[in-house]
Amino acid sequence: MKIRISILLALLFFSQVTTAEPAQSAVGVLEKNGTEFRPLFLYKNEKWIATEVDHEFPPSLNLAFDGKDYGLVKIKEGKILLSEAGKKLAKKFSKKDFGISFDVEAESRPFVLVSEEFFKDPDHWKPGKSEIDSSIKKQLSSAYLKIYGKDNCLAEAAKVSPAEIARMRPGAKIEKPKDGLFEVSFKYSEADIVFSGIYTSKTGQVVSLSMKKLLDNKCNFELTRTCSTFFVDSSKGHSLTNLTTELTNGCRELKLVEAGDFNGDGISEILFKDYDYNWDGYLMFDLKTKTTIRSGSSYH
Repeated sequence: MKIRISILLALLFFSQVTTAEPAQSAVGVLEKNGTEFRPLFLYKNEKWIATEVDHEFPPSLNLAFDGKDYGLVKIKEGKILLSEAGKKLAKKFSKKDFGISFDVEAESRPFVLVSEEFFKDPDHWKPGKSEIDSSIKKQLSSAYLKIYGKDNCLAEAAKVSPAEIARMRPGAKIEKPKDGLFEVSFKYSEADIVFSGIYTSKTGQVVSLSMKKLLDNKCNFELTRTCSTFFVDSSKGHSLTNLTTELTNGCRELKLVEAGDFNGDGISEILFKDYDYNWDGYLMFDLKTKTTIRSGSSYH
């Protein structure tokens, strides 16, 4: 009798331990109207890893869109077999019409493939339709200007005078012309920031910021239009997480493709199309750990 009780207690303990652990899962995308499969991330040993090796992925995954399941997708030897619901969805978004959910600047939007039931979005991420709160705007602007608040360019004395530059950018530091050129150094202000790519959920917001292109028609080379994307955590006093901390040579943009509980831990992950100079890839933000992971490749 004691042995039976011990075995039952051991089984009960084991089942509780195993069910508490998030199941291993996989995340990939279908690109080019659902004709090409691209592996992205695997969840192993309680952490996400990036991979572009498709043989590590299961032969079938579920097509997820807007927190809903659009059937099983079978992938075998480069061939992709969509469910009828999946075919209709891919056809619907084959043009530059991305529907009411998530927008991606491409001929056709990518679709997310996930393991089994990991398609639901418990945090309900949607494109933001309302204005950003003024206090959050100020907080975002301050964080952004700390990183990208200064810029400079070379102006041609034959095209523009130092006095004209001074009128355009009060407070700018202007060097004396040398060999027909003079350097201009200045600071950006809150008025120069453009807010875009706003997404909202019950847990917070994702907001993208960039600088207006200023003086570039007066300078020898174009100013950097640096972009950055932040997560605003509404559950922690609107604390900020910068999702674009990696170095970039230009305007790095994140476009939300899909959100879902991709690893079964009860909290949504967010998958973005990651636009950057010399980079083609995706970025995933884990809302539980507040960490990002990229998967992709450079052109050269």
